[in-house]
Amino acid sequence: PNIIFNGEPGASAGWISTPNASAIIQYEDPEHGNVAVLSGNGFASDYILYTDSQKYWNVSHPYVSWEMNYAEDYLFFIYVNTDKGDYYLGYSPVTNPGKFENYVYIKLEENTKGGSWVKVTRDIQADLNTQFPDAKINNIYYAIIYGSGKVDNVETNK
Repeated sequence: PNIIFNGEPGASAGWISTPNASAIIQYEDPEHGNVAVLSGNGFASDYILYTDSQKYWNVSHPYVSWEMNYAEDYLFFIYVNTDKGDYYLGYSPVTNPGKFENYVYIKLEENTKGGSWVKVTRDIQADLNTQFPDAKINNIYYAIIYGSGKVDNVETNK
């Protein structure tokens, strides 16, 4: 796996919060160890995850996984470059599947916002191809998360 974020001390350098977001802190979760806590004002708060050096992920691996603990609505985007242009893949339990312009929406299960730790693994190439069958991912740029919760172990894999 290509580890983007793993919650270890000092690993939060790749996170950027926008002005509407309150804080990104590292926290020792009693159930999960070191994690990022994204604390803000619901969907008005967004957090961008680059690499530790605040650069694009620069991988084309088809699988992306993350562990999360959310007790509210959230939207987790993966921003990718393809041979057909740039797209956002949006994952959430509160969105309907489909597309709008260069956005692809994938509905996740309700238990992903149930207030306990869950692991999400997605084949982002397959998810993209549900709406844009001919597009091939060249590069993953970064992730954007809307909503407040805890995140750990963000990684890509072949």
